[in-house]
Amino acid sequence: CSGRLHKDTRFMPYKRKGKCVYVKKDDTWTKKGCSNNIEKAKAYLKKLYSVEEIVREEIKRFMKEAKE
Repeated sequence: CSGRLHKDTRFMPYKRKGKCVYVKKDDTWTKKGCSNNIEKAKAYLKKLYSVEEIVREEIKRFMKEAKE
């Protein structure tokens, strides 16, 4: 997972404000969840993007196999 991924908002745009993480859906920022401290919120944000990247890779692999 590259650091650049966290700035990439083409898929699911997330942002952290203090101890809370927000997701943008339909041009509206909605609270996804809050942590006990900022470090945990940063880790949560990183995990969200990590899971999203795994899902994208699985979809790419599935689409490639479907073409074969």
